[in-house]
Amino acid sequence: MLIPLGPKEFTIKGKMYERIDIKLFNERKHRLECSHFKPIVSANKELPCVIYMHGNCSSRVEALTILRSILPMEITVFCFDFSGSGKSGGDYISLGWYEREDLKTVVDYLRKSGTVSTIGFIFVIHVIMKVFEEEVWEQLQQ
Repeated sequence: MLIPLGPKEFTIKGKMYERIDIKLFNERKHRLECSHFKPIVSANKELPCVIYMHGNCSSRVEALTILRSILPMEITVFCFDFSGSGKSGGDYISLGWYEREDLKTVVDYLRKSGTVSTIGFIFVIHVIMKVFEEEVWEQLQQ
């Protein structure tokens, strides 16, 4: 059976990494299917993290394209299926309106995890434009 996200443990440039699958729930109670890619062993308890936000009509599988370049820099990658996309709950996408709530859910989770030092973003414009329009942007800056 083909697993789109690949194996739970894998090697890049001689170092072992793991994929930890997580289920989060947004404010509308939709399940968000998430994956956090990080080194199995690290000298640091907290590492920087890039949140990868997939494009319209896509899924977190898109994030696989950046793992080989990001993970060896001791930066973790967190990706998720927006509600209404991929394996997450919800029936529809909203081109950014509700997706901003999904992003807030993810950021809140990572901040509380105790394993992330800083957060960066790789995103598609329809999501980030809605974030700029709302107070969520202010919360992301805290």
